[in-house]
Amino acid sequence: MGSHADGQPKVLYSDEEQLAAVLGDDVTYLGSAREQVAEAARVATESAAQRLQSHQYLSLVQTTVIGSKLPCRSVSTLP
Repeated sequence: MGSHADGQPKVLYSDEEQLAAVLGDDVTYLGSAREQVAEAARVATESAAQRLQSHQYLSLVQTTVIGSKLPCRSVSTLP
């Protein structure tokens, strides 16, 4: 590396350049993490919507089956 005329060792990068490089890496990492979290949220939302739809369909089928097994009485024959 060597040294400057004043005897100070030469530094490859200044503190500001090192900080800028680290922050640039952090920005890249955080951008990638944000995209992954957004995708996970989308998948979770889609999965929850599908489960809700399946549950509603099952409830409809159960209601239909139970309703078909109950005796049917007209309003006029009730006591």
